[in-house]
Amino acid sequence: MDFTEQPKNSLVNLNQKTQEMQIKKTYFYEMPSGRIEPVEAVEAWELHKKGFKQIGVSDGSKYVLALKESRQIFQLQGIEMAQERLRKGFEEELEIAKGHYETPPRNDIFGNGKAELNQMIGKFK
Repeated sequence: MDFTEQPKNSLVNLNQKTQEMQIKKTYFYEMPSGRIEPVEAVEAWELHKKGFKQIGVSDGSKYVLALKESRQIFQLQGIEMAQERLRKGFEEELEIAKGHYETPPRNDIFGNGKAELNQMIGKFK
């Protein structure tokens, strides 16, 4: 161990994972606490089954744009400004989603023929 009185530099970095930078449909649900949570399709189906209130659905493009911009802001202005851009991106995504309702895809069905069965069930709703 190195015990010195000199503080070490912090190595803070933004997430660079490509799977998190892909545009995905986002469902917004209101939790019992009143907080609005963004979720993806699998979680949205579970919340839908339990009867949680859906606020809306968006395509996720505004938040992905905010993620990309926050990378540049982080390098130029620091982490606080990058976090603020992400918060603003969440608010922009929520505004787009409000009023656009969509039933999430059923995730209770597994195996071969899942897509065909979901389509068939969708015709009888």
